[in-house]
Amino acid sequence: MHVRFRLFSASLLVVAVVATIAVVASPAAAGRLGSSAVPRGSVVAANRGQFLYVYNQGVPGEIGAAYARYGLPDLNLFETTAADAFGSNVAFSNGFPYFADTDPQSGYGVYKIRSTRGAVAPIEAFSGLCSYTPNLFNAYVFATGPTGAFYVLSQCSDTVSKYVNGTLVATYYGGAFGLTNAPTALVVDHRGDLYVGDSGGGVTYFREGTTTPVIALRSGCCNGIHQLVVDAKGDVWNTQAAAGITYFDAGTCTIDPVNGTDKRFEVADRFRDGRLIQRLWSAPSTAADFGSDATSIAVDSNQRVYLTAADGDYTVVTDFDPNHACPDLALTLRFPPAGYDSYAELAIDAQDDLIVASPPANTISIYPPASRQPINVITQRSTLVNLSTIAVGGP
Repeated sequence: MHVRFRLFSASLLVVAVVATIAVVASPAAAGRLGSSAVPRGSVVAANRGQFLYVYNQGVPGEIGAAYARYGLPDLNLFETTAADAFGSNVAFSNGFPYFADTDPQSGYGVYKIRSTRGAVAPIEAFSGLCSYTPNLFNAYVFATGPTGAFYVLSQCSDTVSKYVNGTLVATYYGGAFGLTNAPTALVVDHRGDLYVGDSGGGVTYFREGTTTPVIALRSGCCNGIHQLVVDAKGDVWNTQAAAGITYFDAGTCTIDPVNGTDKRFEVADRFRDGRLIQRLWSAPSTAADFGSDATSIAVDSNQRVYLTAADGDYTVVTDFDPNHACPDLALTLRFPPAGYDSYAELAIDAQDDLIVASPPANTISIYPPASRQPINVITQRSTLVNLSTIAVGGP
C-alpha cells in the first residue's frame, strides 16, 4: 500500500525564510516523453488569482516541514508556513486554505494558512483532534464540505469526524471500513455527501445529513484506496493499488475474458450519487508505460482524467480522454524513478492545466490539456523538499 508519511516531527511555528523567484528546471526534471523544457522565448502568464499549495515533509533533523504557496501559472513563491512532518493535505473552507497538524498543547488541531508574503505562521482554527498515533494525518485525510465544515479521518479510532465551528457534530463509521479495514482517504462532494476509502480497496458512501453507511465499492479488490477527489461536475474518483488482471482484445479497450490477450489492471473508479459508474484501466502489462499502482488522480472540467502510476523504473502520468476507460499512451508523461513515498502528485487549475509535482526531482510542472509540452517548470528551493501533497485554490 502506498503510504505518504514520514515518522519525524518539527516545530509547528518555526517559519522558513522564502524567496519569490521561480527557477526553471533542467529538461531532465520534467516529463521524459516529448519536449520537457519550456519553449525558448515563451512568456509565462502572470498570476491569475489562484494558487498552488505544496506540502513538503522536509528531512528528519535537517530541514523542517512546510507548506509553500505558489502563484499560478507563474509559480512564484509567495510564502511558506512551517508545519510538523505529519501535516495533512490542504483543503479549502469558504475559499480559505486549512490543514491539520500537531498541537503541543492539545494533540492535533486545524490551522488556517495566512495568505501574505514572506515568513508566516498559521492561525489555529480549533484544536483537540484525536492524536493517538503520530502518523494520524498522512496524505488525503482532511476534507471540507460545501458549507465549510471540516472532515477529519482519524486513524486512532478508524472513524471520520465532522466539525462545524470547531465542534464535533457527527462521526462516520462502518460500511466497508472499521473492523478489519482502516480508512485511508476521504472526499466530500458538492452536495455534502461523504466518500471514505479504506485499506482493503473499499469505498463507503454517506449521504449528507446521515451517518448511515452505504457500500459503494466492496473491499477486497486490491491493496487499498490511495486517493479520492471530486471533479467540477460532482463525480467522485478514486485511485487504488492494482486490482486483479482483466483480459482485453489486443490493442483495444474491449474486455474479452475468453480470447483476450492484453492484460490490464483496474486503477481507478468513478462514482455518482454513491454508485460505481465507471472503471479505468491501466495500459497493457506489456506496454512501455505500464503502471498498476495508481496513486494520484486529477480530473479537469471536461472530465479528462490524469493518473499517476508506478511502472518500476519511472512514475508515469497517463491521460484518459473524457469517457474513455483506457489511457491514450501517446500522451503519457514520465518522471524520475518512483521510490517508496515518492510518486508524482497531480492537480488541475481553473484553466484545466495539469500540475505535476515530482518528489524525486523536487520539480513542479504545468501542462496544457492533452499536452506533453509544459508551459512552466520550476525546481523548489533547497529548503523545500520531500513534497507530499498538492492542492489548488485561493487565496
